[in-house]
Amino acid sequence: MTKPLASLIFSFLLLAGAAARDEAIATHESARHHLSAAQDLETETVLSTLRARAGSDDELQKTLSEEWTTLRKLGLVLAEPHLLLKGKDESGKTIFVEVFTWRDHDAPDHAPAEVRAIWKHLESLCEARLGHRGIEFPAFEIVASGS
Repeated sequence: MTKPLASLIFSFLLLAGAAARDEAIATHESARHHLSAAQDLETETVLSTLRARAGSDDELQKTLSEEWTTLRKLGLVLAEPHLLLKGKDESGKTIFVEVFTWRDHDAPDHAPAEVRAIWKHLESLCEARLGHRGIEFPAFEIVASGS
């Protein structure tokens, strides 16, 4: 075999190998995207708003931290996204807003007694005001994120 022919065959094999590698990567990425999309269909992202009773700010924040630790320990929520915010509502009173994602739609409906006890305590630390319940937690769909 001549040197130019061997070089041509070698180049062809390299290109064929690169094409196979690129196709395998694309297939892997596609499968990962479909898996991610399937997981998104099963999860439930909520934005909880908690209106603190006067004087309960510190206890409410502590209890929210305990709730998060418990939910993670029990595998009921995803690690990300998780965001806890503290601010004031239109009346100047403290509110907390928490964003997180349940592992699936059924998780909050079948929460164990340990979690339900924490929720009961959270309710005692909140009050209805400005036409809203003390705790509200509508579900949302994530349409974009920073990553």
